[in-house]
Amino acid sequence: MIKFQDLTIRKKLTLILMGTSTFAVLLACFAFYYLTINYYQQFYRNELTSLAKVVGFNSQAALAFAIPEDAEKVLASLGNHPSIISARITDNTGELFARYGDSDSASVSPEEVMVIYQDIMVDGSVIGQVSLTDDLRNIHAFKKMAMITLFIIVVVVLALSFLLAAKLRELISQPIAELAALSQQVSGSQDYTLRAARRSADEIGNLAEAFNGMLGKIEERNKDLIKSEYRFRSLVNQAVDAFFLYDVDGCLVDVNEQACDLLGYSREELLNLTVADIDLEVDNQRYIEKFWDHLRPETPITLEGVHRRKDGETFPVELRVGVLELDDQKFVMSLARDITDRLQAIEDKQQMEAQLQQAQKMESIGTLAGGIAHDFNNILTAVLGYTELALMKVEPGSGIAEDLKSVHAAGHRARELVAQILTFSRRQAHEKQPLQISLVVKEAMKLLRSSIPTTIEIRQDIASEGMILADPIQIHQLVMNLCTNAYHAMLETGGLMAVALREVTIDQGGVRGIDLPAGRYLKFEVSDTGCGMNEETRAKIFEPYFTTKEKGKGTGLGLAVVHGIVKSHHGRISVYSEPDQGTTFCVYLPMTSGEEDNGTSPVEIVEARGGNERVMVVDDEQSIRLLTEKLLVGAGYQVDLFNNGKEAWEAFSQEPEAWDLIITDQTMPGLTGAGLTEKVISQRPDFPVILCTGYSEMISAEIAQQIGVASFLQKPLSKNELLSNVRRVLDERTRKG
Repeated sequence: MIKFQDLTIRKKLTLILMGTSTFAVLLACFAFYYLTINYYQQFYRNELTSLAKVVGFNSQAALAFAIPEDAEKVLASLGNHPSIISARITDNTGELFARYGDSDSASVSPEEVMVIYQDIMVDGSVIGQVSLTDDLRNIHAFKKMAMITLFIIVVVVLALSFLLAAKLRELISQPIAELAALSQQVSGSQDYTLRAARRSADEIGNLAEAFNGMLGKIEERNKDLIKSEYRFRSLVNQAVDAFFLYDVDGCLVDVNEQACDLLGYSREELLNLTVADIDLEVDNQRYIEKFWDHLRPETPITLEGVHRRKDGETFPVELRVGVLELDDQKFVMSLARDITDRLQAIEDKQQMEAQLQQAQKMESIGTLAGGIAHDFNNILTAVLGYTELALMKVEPGSGIAEDLKSVHAAGHRARELVAQILTFSRRQAHEKQPLQISLVVKEAMKLLRSSIPTTIEIRQDIASEGMILADPIQIHQLVMNLCTNAYHAMLETGGLMAVALREVTIDQGGVRGIDLPAGRYLKFEVSDTGCGMNEETRAKIFEPYFTTKEKGKGTGLGLAVVHGIVKSHHGRISVYSEPDQGTTFCVYLPMTSGEEDNGTSPVEIVEARGGNERVMVVDDEQSIRLLTEKLLVGAGYQVDLFNNGKEAWEAFSQEPEAWDLIITDQTMPGLTGAGLTEKVISQRPDFPVILCTGYSEMISAEIAQQIGVASFLQKPLSKNELLSNVRRVLDERTRKG
């Protein structure tokens, strides 16, 4: 709907004049009509009243002498008044004395007739009454004539108003329309030499003259501006940064070629846009506070934002923004530079630094793990060794024997734990063997139950005792990582963690979404009722260093390690998750046949064959020296103890033929086991040396073999391992000799 303010001046003048005239005429006609009709009605009533008085006066004698015929003659004179439809004369008792006209006029509605009553008096006494009934035809005729007259007046006035409006349009709107047309022509052609014609000396004429003066001044300034703009345009177009000039409302006023190239618009397209169309941060409250609230003339600021190209692509920019005043009008001038490459370089650097820090952290953990492994293996050597000695001294099957066997089994589990620590720190090779994975899962769940809050329920469904070819340490790590990941997802809210292990047969085509060769698999499944993940997060969970946890609460390596373990075992892993619907991980590992070997079978003490040779035992741990002495002496050997390599070498160098075998630890102060071995072999190349270590980065089985070690043993050692290796090494020396 077109609003009044949007109409042209011509239409406004016509509507205002016609409306005003119509309203004024109608108001005057209504007032005139109302007053005239009231006056005529009152005049008409007075005429009828006078007529009634005349009839009453002429009927006095007839009524006084009771002559109805005379009264009716008087009433018959009313025939000269066609509008009087009936008349009645009654005596003072109300009885009808004489009448005239229609006898049914009494039934006519009072609104349709006018009734006049007049008393008949003689000597001041009322002797009767005259009533006249008029049908108002004269009043109706007068009203009709008045309406026609007023209508003619209104039509004439409106016609005159229209003519007057047309004249006013010619005098007022026509010059203004010419000025408007000239303005559009000047604006379109930028030709400031044009001038408006002055038709009168009134305000319209003054307006035309003022307009012409303005055009003259603009023409002069335009010439100077063209020269200045040429210089400015040359400088701006040669700039390497995108240039934007816009007013305080955000409408773009000018841009350079670099801006067009950067955003993909033509110059004309950009000048029809606003800053909000290209800068995504314009409506951001923090951006506004940082930008507009600090923008001052001659104090440009630098900040970062996000721009959007014509194709919808966004990219980060660095903005140099300042206020520019031109002809007392403020503009904002902005230089924008694409910093995508810079930010990517910073991000890559930060990522590399983070990876370096993580690598250093892992290296530190590995170093710590090695130190723990060395000391702990020495302790376990004593625990396992003395436990075996104690088992040999008690009655088989007794309560003490069973308790000692439990200690021995716990020692073996601790031995596996040390191996797991070394595996985690990448310091021990992975050896695959037939493994009953259900035992690993149950052992891991026992360990987890003590550390998981009671608000999280654990439900197990271990329905298979199938075997896989795997490294038990890695499988244990896989189970721990998946379960830890599940309970972290429910740490705040609690919930249910379900762990299942079952056998499945995969046909040709694999499982939906997973490429698996046909065959039998163990399916290990861990599900939780936690917060879940969206599609974007699911796509990244197996990437190294990706984590959704807060800083300091996760390394982002857990699921990456799991994925690597599954892949190295020729398996597959899948994940299903929805936000607020929990997560389910499914691991498929190919089954194999093989005998179970989990390291937790009952302890069987078998007597190894002994001897009578003389053995040198070198170890800086007193408990291990004494344990080794007891084991060897109990088997018939002669034993000499030394607490470091330096003392042992001094003794050996003086009597190299006094001993048949050296059993030495690797890590000792002064002289290591490997160093002692090299010195001994340099003097007696065929002399057997057994090198033992809790853990050392400096020695391995391969290195030990290269320097001439007869046997390389990893602590902790059982009695049978020690005695069997001693006997084997001595027998080999005898055969070679």
